[in-house]
Amino acid sequence: MWHPPQENSGDAPIFRGLGNSYAISTFSKKRGEIAGLILDLERQIGIHRAALLHPSEIADKAMADEGLSPGDQDIRTDFMRRLHWTLGRLQRDQRLDKIGAGKGVRSRLRP
Repeated sequence: MWHPPQENSGDAPIFRGLGNSYAISTFSKKRGEIAGLILDLERQIGIHRAALLHPSEIADKAMADEGLSPGDQDIRTDFMRRLHWTLGRLQRDQRLDKIGAGKGVRSRLRP
């Protein structure tokens, strides 16, 4: 809030409540930098999530590659059983990372 100079004091106008404008601009700049870092990290998370595959996605892709219909439950069940066996073997051989548990489990091949 601006207050007029006191009478006969020769003082310059005093702005109260705004604080140091240099400090405010520094904090605003830092906030912008942090916001940019957060956006970059969120993009990286998206990339890493895309690299993770759910076993049912792998089975669907494998069946499509073989020209089989994912709607055939008997064949899909067999694919899922074989896939789980293979993923377990890769994990035991430390060539695969298992991320999560249950229906939300994801797998990632190690580099």
